[in-house]
Amino acid sequence: MPGVKQSLLRHEGRRRHPELDSEATESPNESREDERRAGLFIGTGSLLTLSGRLLADSSLLSLLERRSARRKGTTLRLAELELLGRDTGGVALREGALLLKRQLPLSLAGIEVDGISVAGQETCILLPRHKLVFDTGRCPQRAVYQKTVMVTHAHLDHIGGLPFLVSTRGMLGLPPPTVVLPTAIVDGTHDMLRAITALDGNPMACELLPLSPGGEYRHLPGFVVRPFATFHPVPSQGYLLYNSKQKLKPELAGLPGDTIRDRRLAGEEVTRMVEAPEVAFTGDTSAEFILHPGNEDVLRARLLIMELTFLDDEVTVEHARSFGHMHIDEFVEHAERFQNEAILLIHFSARYTAARIVELLDERLPPALRAKCTPLLAGFSDRST
Repeated sequence: MPGVKQSLLRHEGRRRHPELDSEATESPNESREDERRAGLFIGTGSLLTLSGRLLADSSLLSLLERRSARRKGTTLRLAELELLGRDTGGVALREGALLLKRQLPLSLAGIEVDGISVAGQETCILLPRHKLVFDTGRCPQRAVYQKTVMVTHAHLDHIGGLPFLVSTRGMLGLPPPTVVLPTAIVDGTHDMLRAITALDGNPMACELLPLSPGGEYRHLPGFVVRPFATFHPVPSQGYLLYNSKQKLKPELAGLPGDTIRDRRLAGEEVTRMVEAPEVAFTGDTSAEFILHPGNEDVLRARLLIMELTFLDDEVTVEHARSFGHMHIDEFVEHAERFQNEAILLIHFSARYTAARIVELLDERLPPALRAKCTPLLAGFSDRST
């Protein structure tokens, strides 16, 4: 809804706002669940977080007012802000040249996902309920508490935070993490951690688990992770998390429970394993992964977390391919292949501002595809210049 004016409350505390990936401002209080449902959080010295789908909700201002009344030392005032664009995770608002935005941890297709991803700088995506992190980026603090790490490739913006994650878990007395990674980079990763140990003086305790497409890792009960092929200048792979459940065999449906029990006690297999693709994470890749045989479930996963580095014509499709990245034109070309319920777009080039990302997605994606896409904006410039 470009151009719509909304009368909103703006925080007038310190000019410097916290890092977008910090949890330090998230002070617990009795209204947290109400605020999370409303899609907002006000931290001391921070900017507003607002959910685009609730901007017109008449209860929004009263909720903000109740919140500010309990927060000592926090001053709020009304401001006229222009709505530039919105998505299910947050809304971009501007007053003059200033862009105000901050995304909450997202819930997409019923799956909680958090993190930060800026091309060439850092990519770290968390699935908190699964205790799983894809790549470590610069290792935001909350990534430390995930017990399993899935590394897609060895570029530093994806693996650079691994020593910090491993070391910090040790200092906190947490169990050593399991680090799943492409077979081709296991030796190099081991050497990196050994070098850090020599410099730091503390052991880098972790399990390095090599895994390649065709293999699998049994994660939490009821979940299995399988790598899939991606295409990047260095050895790489994506990861597909499956929900794995035992279900009654179709031919037994409708039978009385006692009959099914008796058959089971007699040694008959009455259930079968059913797997459903839950979350797919591409890491860095060109569009070649879309058509690769064996990657069909990636495009059927409930949630696809996919890189989309280039969004305009300043970079050609050929250039994007040569560096092993996605271009929006190729995303559009294959739009009908994406059967996912939701798509989280990540790894945009740092050349874009948050507002420009939203604008380009709105302009260039077909409406049906745009409706299921959410851009991860954390870490991008708040200014339009």
